[in-house]
Amino acid sequence: MRALLLPVADELYAIELSDLHAVVGDPRLFAVPTAPRGVLGAINLRGEIVAVLDTADLLGIGRLTTVAFVAVVDHPFGAVALAAEGRPVTVQLGDKVAPADLPGTVGTFAVPTGVATLLDIRSLLVPAAA
Repeated sequence: MRALLLPVADELYAIELSDLHAVVGDPRLFAVPTAPRGVLGAINLRGEIVAVLDTADLLGIGRLTTVAFVAVVDHPFGAVALAAEGRPVTVQLGDKVAPADLPGTVGTFAVPTGVATLLDIRSLLVPAAA
């Protein structure tokens, strides 16, 4: 399967290309007052306002310090952007080498530069219960 690799917190996370809407380099974030902690801001993507989420915070592995790129993904609730600290690249995922160990992930797969954890966009982006 073809996937986009996102560098997040010294790790690689993958998004299936079928879930990808756009990639934006050096995104111009604007603040969203009263947004929850995991929302870094929003971007204007061709007239559509898209929330930018802290991918590390979503995965429970810390917080991002920089946002070099965002990957805009399609979700049943609408488009949302996942922040990345470095340049995303497209790769062919190899064999699954380990099961998923984080919520919202499918498993760890071989990639040309090592391993990447595949994200399950639908389960990763489930709204928190009120």
